[in-house]
Amino acid sequence: MKYVDRTDLSVLIYGVRLCYQSWHRSDDLGPNDRKLLKNIEKMKHYSPFNLLWYWFEEVAHDDWLNWITKNPTFQHFCFYAPQRGELLVNARTLLEGKGNDDFTDELIRQVKDVTPVIFGDTDANLKIEQESIFPQDGDDYIAVLDVFPKTNPKLVTIEVKGLSRALLQQWIRHFQFPLVKSTRYTLKELVNNPISNFTEVGKYDIIDETNTGNLNYLAWIIRQYNVPSDYAKYALPEAYKTHLVSVFPVWSLNNLLDVRSTKAAMWEWNKWTDLLKEELPKHGIV
Repeated sequence: MKYVDRTDLSVLIYGVRLCYQSWHRSDDLGPNDRKLLKNIEKMKHYSPFNLLWYWFEEVAHDDWLNWITKNPTFQHFCFYAPQRGELLVNARTLLEGKGNDDFTDELIRQVKDVTPVIFGDTDANLKIEQESIFPQDGDDYIAVLDVFPKTNPKLVTIEVKGLSRALLQQWIRHFQFPLVKSTRYTLKELVNNPISNFTEVGKYDIIDETNTGNLNYLAWIIRQYNVPSDYAKYALPEAYKTHLVSVFPVWSLNNLLDVRSTKAAMWEWNKWTDLLKEELPKHGIV
């Protein structure tokens, strides 16, 4: 087998920092970013590593089949094209399988020099720098952060800022690898910002006024009683906005657009499917 390429490392850092809203600590894959990766790897908080993908060629079908047979859950985190011997696999899968079989260890050996921190330091990966990504201005937007591979893309990494928690429940029904902003670490944002920034506005004023009133009351409770976010978040309305980064297989993203662009879809979908249809062709996804 032969390593070919990987996705953008800055997207991995961006996704992790999205969870904690800690972009101010980003340093172009310097000491702060490396410490962040080391901490989540040490805690075995592997889900962020779903954002980092590798492309291999010349992967023999029998080798892949034996690997999947030994590790049946891995088939949910990789894509194999037997006709071309191409394998797309994410860093989470390699971490889960590290030391368990020769195939996984060979994959890791080939990507270690291009992967800072996660599989250990090497002279090559210690020299890697990657310009940090920061959120765009504005409350509601979709951005394509990466397509992979660059030619004939199979995976698309998108950022969605401003979707409601109600829509999030439907969003994650589609096959993807998401990383969502943590209310556990960020809920105190309600205390210092206008409440109107945090709710999806709909057709009925009475519903919008109810949501605003509930959030104002919740912000007062947090200030007055210092209620921990782990408890306060249970009072959040469905209209509360969130923020995510997600890796989609192209086929799944197309299915989302097909299913959620119909009149039967929940009304909020219209905004996001329109934005997706506008943004994806700019990156060769049609």
